[in-house]
Amino acid sequence: MGRRLSAERPYTPLDESLITQVLQPPAPSVSSAIVKPPGAQLNAPDVSSNPQAFEASHADSIARAPRREPPALPRMDCTLRLRVSRQDKREFEAFTARFAAGVDATLKPSNVLRAMLSVLQNAEPVLADLTRHSTHSLRRPPNDDAVAYAAFEHCVVRLIDSAVRRSPPVR
Repeated sequence: MGRRLSAERPYTPLDESLITQVLQPPAPSVSSAIVKPPGAQLNAPDVSSNPQAFEASHADSIARAPRREPPALPRMDCTLRLRVSRQDKREFEAFTARFAAGVDATLKPSNVLRAMLSVLQNAEPVLADLTRHSTHSLRRPPNDDAVAYAAFEHCVVRLIDSAVRRSPPVR
């Protein structure tokens, strides 16, 4: 059964609430913040006068200090799937191989796709602003209309391209 459309709010694939739900990053953890107890003072030693003497006197404690573990990343236990043509798959895998050779690192297509998701998350506020101020609505055509579907995806590409170009650099 198809999705019913309400008369007061037509369905759009780039609806702001949908973009927010899909691309909104999780809230930062409060437990990792440094909290100073009431009345306590955090005093740093004065190293400006003789930094070599400070390093020499604290070399033992620095060497024995436990290494900090990087912050825990969310488990990647969900799968995103998309269908592409065999040619698109070969071209993307070839692109990934060229990119990996260029940075002299092992890369998989999933690494590149996750990086692309980060770029999209960064551009999401600009994309939402672009779609909010758009003069025409974007409608997804039926899957069996290849020409209309290609035109639709081209419009999506142009919107995303414009948002990425206008967004601040990824941090």
